[in-house]
Amino acid sequence: MRTRLPALLLRVFGTSVLVWLASVSPCQAAGSIRLRVQPDVILADGNSTATVSAEVRDQRGQPARDGTEVRFVTTAGTVPVAAVTSAGVARVTLTSSSVPASALITAYAGAQSAVVRVQMVSRMVEANTGGRVLRMKGNYVAYSEDRRYLEATQGAQVRFRGLTVEANGIQIEITGDLLRAFGSIRLRSGEKQLEGERLLLNLSNFDGYLLGPHGRMFFNGYGLNPLPERPKTLVGDFEFADLSQSTLLWVGKEAVYIPGEVVQLRGARAYVGGIKALRMPYHQSNLQEGFGEGEQYLGAGTEGLIVDIPFYLQMGPSGSTALRIRNGERLGFGYFGRRPGFGLDLEQKYGITGRYQGTAMLNQITSGDWGFHWDHTQQLGQQTRLFTQFDAPRHRDLFGQLNLSHRFSFGAAHLNLSANKYHGRSLGRTLDLSFQTRPQLLWQRRLRLSLEARHTDVQAGQFERAFNRKFEIPQQTNDLLGLRLSTPSIPLTGRLSLNSSFSVRQMFGSRSGFGFGFTSGLNARLPGNGSLNLNYTFNEAQPYRTRLNSATQTLSGQLSWRQGNWRTGLFGTMGLGSEQQTLAGRISYQLTPSWRLDLLPTYYRFGEFARTDNQFGVARSLGSREIILYWSTGRHRLLFELGASNF
Repeated sequence: MRTRLPALLLRVFGTSVLVWLASVSPCQAAGSIRLRVQPDVILADGNSTATVSAEVRDQRGQPARDGTEVRFVTTAGTVPVAAVTSAGVARVTLTSSSVPASALITAYAGAQSAVVRVQMVSRMVEANTGGRVLRMKGNYVAYSEDRRYLEATQGAQVRFRGLTVEANGIQIEITGDLLRAFGSIRLRSGEKQLEGERLLLNLSNFDGYLLGPHGRMFFNGYGLNPLPERPKTLVGDFEFADLSQSTLLWVGKEAVYIPGEVVQLRGARAYVGGIKALRMPYHQSNLQEGFGEGEQYLGAGTEGLIVDIPFYLQMGPSGSTALRIRNGERLGFGYFGRRPGFGLDLEQKYGITGRYQGTAMLNQITSGDWGFHWDHTQQLGQQTRLFTQFDAPRHRDLFGQLNLSHRFSFGAAHLNLSANKYHGRSLGRTLDLSFQTRPQLLWQRRLRLSLEARHTDVQAGQFERAFNRKFEIPQQTNDLLGLRLSTPSIPLTGRLSLNSSFSVRQMFGSRSGFGFGFTSGLNARLPGNGSLNLNYTFNEAQPYRTRLNSATQTLSGQLSWRQGNWRTGLFGTMGLGSEQQTLAGRISYQLTPSWRLDLLPTYYRFGEFARTDNQFGVARSLGSREIILYWSTGRHRLLFELGASNF
């Protein structure tokens, strides 16, 4: 069903409120950053790469001037600490960590910041097309927006990471990443099959517990291989949660869940307090705790009228075409990054699960600085993945990338090619080729030893700005040979585990010498389905170097915790031996079921340049709508708004 925009506005806000709020003159805009990383799932092998792009706009909504400096940090892996814009876009290359992690990359430009997440996974199957996409079907499929549970009954089926689960009923606890099932359960992975009556499955590490007529069985979902005892990381019971008292419940027949990111429902009908409300062909709920951008939003207040909604022209199992309508859209981290003015984007998403997927976008089609973006991921068998993208920001600059990964029986190879033609500059290109042997198991399978090799070639046309001067990055050709020793996840206690990797490298070419690398990740499960992740990285053999390389030693962390009415999500980085520190996140306290207090702190320091901002807010929910009042200490601005992201 298509919903006309005027009718939708009236439904969400009410005629009188909308007219009054929309008539308020907007405050002066503060600029914005839109951050994107592609591909957004890479192997945690210390060699795989992704391109991080930051689109920066000034206070008038125009592309930032060429040469505007953008700073980058990541909670896992390595990324150059700075880049400069051309046609309003700054790009850097992210190199993966050697241990699995869910990394948050943050970009800073002036007072603005934006956050994007990339998954660094241990298995090729997780990086494959659709490998991180969980699909749920059934005669009845429901998602509780406030309780964060997915449920399917009556012929329920889930497909995830090559595993198929069929049962009378299936329920997924989003906050704990746990899948529960009951009744006539059948699990299939390749040629293997298991049957039972009760199932508990951890979607993070794929460890499971199946109870059947022949007793209990512990297993891992990859290949349904049996485990000798119950894994220490598998906690919980078989009991389903009651979703009948949900404040906002979406009901359909098919759902898509990407862990840590989004829940999507097709053919969804909203039930507010048990009463039937709006029906939509497509609904998406963002799970990223306010760190990323939402899929849709309507609001009005002291900033004027804010519109960011997709109007679907076509939708089907293999893709969709949408006209995205934007007016004064909010971008970046927090509530005060805003791009003024009206805009239209034409976006097409396409794909077939397990084979290919892609996006083509013609953005700002009503503006003189219109641009084009296209990305495509192709699965060439189970062991080969091809990713390519093409960007033409402001129809002036050109950027292209090709990323090819293949796993052999004896190792894995990665090829990354990129080229750019910026306005007024010569053609630049980068070639990055790496290979890592299949790990050999040592010391009773407690250690993994592998050989690695890497070749990088950077040619012309690429610049950076440092110390108030512009420098051309010199032509560089480097070769690297090394040994990597790593450990699987080591359970220290029932709630604490450790991953580590140590490497010895010899470099030849533009940079030569001997260097060490060490990465360690400490992961703790906290009460209330919370988690604490601490990562330490030491790297003195980076594949190529600029004047603004990231620190040799970095410490980073992420905290996600719920306790009673408190809800906390924080992340930060620290360069050891350098003045590089960042901290951001959200701390919320639920006063009543409808009233909430928020604090969004932001702090960063790069050398002598530092900024601090604390956004204090109070929010009042009105069904699927929300009234917010926020004050920014760094901007000295007040924001009042009535808005809705679920409708």
